[in-house]
Amino acid sequence: MEIEEKTMIQEHPEGKGHGFKMKKKAILVLVSSENFGKSYNLDRVVNLLGRGRECVVRVKDSECSKVHCSINRDEEGYFTIEDEKSTNGTLVNGKKLKKSRALNFGDRIVVGHSIFRFLKEEAL
Repeated sequence: MEIEEKTMIQEHPEGKGHGFKMKKKAILVLVSSENFGKSYNLDRVVNLLGRGRECVVRVKDSECSKVHCSINRDEEGYFTIEDEKSTNGTLVNGKKLKKSRALNFGDRIVVGHSIFRFLKEEAL
């Protein structure tokens, strides 16, 4: 008996995939400031970023709003980012967010003077 192997790679309809089978785990890694390398698990359906106490990712940055943006996970494990009407806006890969958009592995997120990288669990 011969078994045929097939690999299925799913891409989010709004974003470009990177050839990895995606899972539901993701982190943000701070790549600027004195806390370089600090990571934050994005293990909630709604993950708030900002200076406020209610935020999963608390940012010590005067240019960051109390609730600056949110990273949201859907039931299939895809992540999107949305600016929460912040004063200074949110940048993803150098472009100011105007509406919710899909996040992809390695995306660069700028909130105030803080720079993050979005990473998702990979599987072969």
